[in-house]
Amino acid sequence: MHVGICDGIYGRVSINIGAEPGPDADRESNASKLTPAPAPCRIAASNAPLEVGTTLPSRTLLHLDLEGAVARWRYASTWITLLWRIGPSPYGP
Repeated sequence: MHVGICDGIYGRVSINIGAEPGPDADRESNASKLTPAPAPCRIAASNAPLEVGTTLPSRTLLHLDLEGAVARWRYASTWITLLWRIGPSPYGP
């Protein structure tokens, strides 16, 4: 990931939403915590799959390759990291 960001393959921005996520399965509660985020952040995040808690690096890369973006919200964090693919996938068409 870091090499891809440094090489300009992926972009990255961190968004402080001021709340920590609940369990991944508690989608309604987590969605309500995202509502106060600034509108541009909600729009960007709504177009990307949201991974709450822990996830495998391969899953993050899969989202970037297939959907072009992913939002990561770690447990015990008030920050969401939005990653997106800037150019063509380095893994094929």
